[in-house]
Amino acid sequence: MIKLNRKGRFARLICLALAVIMIALSVCSCANRVEKPILKCKGQAISLATYEFLLSRMKGTLARNKYDVNPVSEFWTEKHPGSDLTNEEYYNKSVLDSCKNYLAALVIFEEEGLVLSNAALASIEEEIAFYIDYDCDGSQEKLDTLLSKFGTDTDGLREIYTIEAKYQAVIQALYGLDGSQIADSVKEEYYRDNYYRFKQILVSNFYYKYMTDDSGNVMYFDPETSKPLYDEAGSYKYTDDGKRVVDEYGVAIRYDEEGNILYDDENGLPAPKSDEKGNAIKYEYTEAEMQERVAKMNGFVESCRGNASAFEAQIPEWQIFEGAEDYYPDGYYLSDLERSAYPENMLEILEKLKVMEVGDISVIESESGYHVIMKYELDKGKYSDSDYSEWFKSFNQSLIDKLYLDRCEKYFPQMKVIERHLKKARSIKSLGTNFDY
Repeated sequence: MIKLNRKGRFARLICLALAVIMIALSVCSCANRVEKPILKCKGQAISLATYEFLLSRMKGTLARNKYDVNPVSEFWTEKHPGSDLTNEEYYNKSVLDSCKNYLAALVIFEEEGLVLSNAALASIEEEIAFYIDYDCDGSQEKLDTLLSKFGTDTDGLREIYTIEAKYQAVIQALYGLDGSQIADSVKEEYYRDNYYRFKQILVSNFYYKYMTDDSGNVMYFDPETSKPLYDEAGSYKYTDDGKRVVDEYGVAIRYDEEGNILYDDENGLPAPKSDEKGNAIKYEYTEAEMQERVAKMNGFVESCRGNASAFEAQIPEWQIFEGAEDYYPDGYYLSDLERSAYPENMLEILEKLKVMEVGDISVIESESGYHVIMKYELDKGKYSDSDYSEWFKSFNQSLIDKLYLDRCEKYFPQMKVIERHLKKARSIKSLGTNFDY
């Protein structure tokens, strides 16, 4: 056991005291931030602590997306794409704008006479209690210390969660969280302003070979179960003990009069041969074969301009696998609202559609071959068709965001920025990286 002399014990006590003071100052600093408003409007306010906390969250989002958010990283001094601001300036401003949107929600919440339910308030307390128990061994003081690197404390976290709950209540009251409160006419107008419809023929530079049985017959599978699908017009075969002959899935096989397996090629689909990882194997056309395909493509493109019926008649002939035209028989829908989900070739198609007229045809080359697209008139209400939901994932949320920002516009000029408090805010790069709160 190491014994400290009197001088050593005194020095240790001094260090411990300084540590306690530093922790206390950190917690007090956060408490002050909770009380310091940076934005005010019609009796409502957003605090310095809320602003810094939201900055720390944004930093966590950037880190999740693999950006280098180290305080000394060059990332912060680089220009943000499409902006004259550095990334540091851009995200500081972006979060401040989010604070303005939250402030508008607080004002609207009061104007609309909304009230948070007891369940909503209880949910906030339960979440905070969970963090105290799970992350901090039951100590609120530990949670205060943990949150201090994000610019807030337990009271500040409660304030932020309450603001977010009020924002959600406003969105629910005005629009419905799923957009159910928005009039169909408003949705239709937004749809027509933001989406493009097209059909395409892919003149591919590859093809598939389909799975066959032992006799070399192409097998057809149930699209839902992926099991072989047999034609009911066929008959069964029986084993010596009187049982029907079944396949590896236990499904009774049907045969034609010659004894060949009779697949249901009307309701079933063939499956491409795959490699050991289960990926469909692509077989490439030769250069001569592609030249012939391109020549044929050029011929039908000229004959189909402005003629949707002629264009659609070509679609089945060029499908790389049977039944492909059944997936989206009414076409495809693209929008800048959804562009983050698109691969490069679809972004090229989107840009083409913006300058095309209905009935126009364009050809776009990609690594898969040539995409021959025809632009179509939008059909009414497709955004609500569940079979086409894949193309409208952002529709409701982006419309809600637009309508809400339109509603907020009248409040922005009335908002007062408390500059003396805002100047004390830490920049995003110097705050902690918040992944969890």
